[in-house]
Amino acid sequence: MMNQPAFYRYFLAHSWLLSGCAGAALATVILFWGMHKEGIVLAGAPVFLWVILAAAPASLAGFVAGAFFLWMPIGNLAAWLQGWPFNDGEEVVVLSGKYKGTVAQVYESDVWKERGQVRLALGEEAKKSFTDIFCAVQVTRTSSK
Repeated sequence: MMNQPAFYRYFLAHSWLLSGCAGAALATVILFWGMHKEGIVLAGAPVFLWVILAAAPASLAGFVAGAFFLWMPIGNLAAWLQGWPFNDGEEVVVLSGKYKGTVAQVYESDVWKERGQVRLALGEEAKKSFTDIFCAVQVTRTSSK
């Protein structure tokens, strides 16, 4: 019987979201730091409203920048923590998406390794529609061998 994967593994399966949130937080901190340095943040309530309105686009821009620039190092670390690289015949559990919680075997690992993806034996229908391809962070090894 397979043990339930640890909570952090589900968290790592969404590393693009983590990267985006980190970028948004960084952009917001930089915005507030710059405004505080100029003495704007501690002004009256009307100015605080403008600060909040300025934080929204800064956060959005930071989210996009984080998803593009932080995802690669965070994604690589997350994939390594999930057990990447996987080999043919290894048993893994899907951590997100339509097949969440499904245990399957890896196949065609050499073809997809270069792209940071893995293909799982989920049946003929999934194979034909290519819905059996997962990012390296979306799966993790099962604890049973």
